[in-house]
Amino acid sequence: MVKKNLFSLVFICITMILGLFAYPFLPETLVIQFGADNTPTNTAPKLVALAIVPGTMLLLLLTRENAKRLVHRANLLEVTLIYKISLFILLGIQIALILYGLGYHFNFYMLGNMTVSIIFIIVGNYLYRARSGYGFGFANRWTLSNETVWKKTHQLASVVFILAGILTLVLNIIGGSMLGYNFSIFASGVVICYIGSYLFYLTNKNNSIS
Repeated sequence: MVKKNLFSLVFICITMILGLFAYPFLPETLVIQFGADNTPTNTAPKLVALAIVPGTMLLLLLTRENAKRLVHRANLLEVTLIYKISLFILLGIQIALILYGLGYHFNFYMLGNMTVSIIFIIVGNYLYRARSGYGFGFANRWTLSNETVWKKTHQLASVVFILAGILTLVLNIIGGSMLGYNFSIFASGVVICYIGSYLFYLTNKNNSIS
C-alpha cells in the first residue's frame, strides 16, 4: 500500500513539513483567497490555512482508487498524469501561500489563473483521446448515447480547452483590467462543449444506442 502510493505520500509529507517549518514565522492569520485586483478577500487561522493543501492531497489519494474504477483503461495513463500534475500544482500553492504570509507579496490572483490556464491546455491535449465513460471527459446523456457523439464532442473540447487556456494565459501576461475575464472564458469553454455535445446528438440521434 505504501509503496504503491509512495509518490503521493512524498508530496503530502513535503507540504506538511514546509508548513511545520514555516509555522513559527507566519502571522496568526493567512490570506487564502484574492480578488481580481489581487486584494485579499478571505483569511484563515494559519493552522487551518496550512492544512488545506495537504488535506486536499490526502482526499485525492483516498478517493483515487474508487475514481479510477470509473475511468476507461485506455485513459488510465492520462488520468494518472493529470493526478500527478495536480500534486505539483498543490505543492506550488502551499509554497506560494507560505511566501505570501512571510511578506513576499506577488499577484496571487494572476498566478492562480495562469495555473488554471496551464491545466486547461494540458487537459485539452488529452481530451480527444477520452473513451466513453464517467471518469474522464464530458459524460452526459448526449455523449453517452453513441460513440460518434462522444468522439466529436471530445474533439471539440480538446480544441476549446487549448484555446481557452492560451487566451487566458495571454490575458494574464498582459494583465490590467482583462484579468476579470478569466472565469468567464473558462466557464464559456465548458458551456460550449456541452452545447456542442447536444448539437452533435441532434445530428446523430438516429444512431443512438438507446
